[in-house]
Amino acid sequence: MSLRETVLARVAAGRPLADLDLRGAALSDVDLTGADLRGADLDGADLSRALASRACFDGAALTRVTAVGLCAPGASFARAELEEARLEGANLSGTSFPDAHLGLACLDGSDLSGAYFDRAELEEARLAAIHAPGVRFIDADLSDARLPRAQLLGADFSGATCRGADFTGANLQGSKLHRVTFTKAKLDGADLSQADVRRVELLGASLEGARMVGVDLWG
Repeated sequence: MSLRETVLARVAAGRPLADLDLRGAALSDVDLTGADLRGADLDGADLSRALASRACFDGAALTRVTAVGLCAPGASFARAELEEARLEGANLSGTSFPDAHLGLACLDGSDLSGAYFDRAELEEARLAAIHAPGVRFIDADLSDARLPRAQLLGADFSGATCRGADFTGANLQGSKLHRVTFTKAKLDGADLSQADVRRVELLGASLEGARMVGVDLWG
């Protein structure tokens, strides 16, 4: 039985996959719906276009994984290692990433609506043009992350570090920005209308052309 067949059989039987060596595994287009991948080693694996709704990747190693077009709404990636992961165009709506490591990961164009990244590390991550209304980045580290044209309506950035981050042209309408560090961040052309802004740090930040209707930046 091939590794791919073994994975499919285990998923169908509801058995965990952590004991399998999935490093560099070719699992594109595979159905991992509801799979138990807690603590699994998937470093360098190919999960492109895989179906993984409600799958559990808690504590999994996913460094440099290729998961372009991954469909994983409602999945969990708590404490997962996702450094340099490729997740462009993924459906990650309602997915949880608490305490996950996503440094240098690419999520450009992904659907992150209702997802949460509480305390996650996203240094230099790429999140251009993401669709993420209601996303949570509470106490997350987004230092030098790239979020141009991101749709972040009603997002919660409470306690987040966004030092040097790029929010050029982003939609932050109605977002919660409490105790956020925007030191040297780029907010040019961003829409912060009706955002709840309290105790933000804007030293060296750029806000040229930003829309701030109903916003008190010094509140």
